[in-house]
Amino acid sequence: MGAWIYLAKEGTRIIILLGGGTKKGQQRDIERALGLWESYKKKKSGEKV
Repeated sequence: MGAWIYLAKEGTRIIILLGGGTKKGQQRDIERALGLWESYKKKKSGEKV
């Protein structure tokens, strides 16, 4: 088990997404991080999640 740090850029800001998992589940973890990023962007725009 390890920790993952995913970074996303929003304008001049860097958004840090933290996650954890195993190397075997890394693809699933990446998909989860992408989902968190999409959720973040929707909340910022005022859209219901």
